[in-house]
Amino acid sequence: MYLCARRDCVDLGLGMEDGEIPNDKVTASSEQSANTPATNGRLKYTSGSSWCAGTGDTNPYLQIDLQTLHIICAVSTQGNSQADQWVKDYKLQLSTDGTTWTDYKEAGQVKV
Repeated sequence: MYLCARRDCVDLGLGMEDGEIPNDKVTASSEQSANTPATNGRLKYTSGSSWCAGTGDTNPYLQIDLQTLHIICAVSTQGNSQADQWVKDYKLQLSTDGTTWTDYKEAGQVKV
């Protein structure tokens, strides 16, 4: 996932690709195995398997703690570079406290 901040209409990466966001700020609802941790969900990660939720996880999510408030203007995702695996649908939720979450909406509808 690639998150960016809008500053004068310029998109700036927030650290999911370059590692500026520390691994302990990247968590997930579950992991399929020790080989598919949440930190493998970084954009352009190609060193092994991607993040995969556990097979019994009915509400999988990848959570990124940006540590400071940002205006998000774009999100990028990618599939597994070594297998035919990718997320087809997702929704973005935002929180300022890590407890209360708000769905991202466009025209009043949850964007999926």
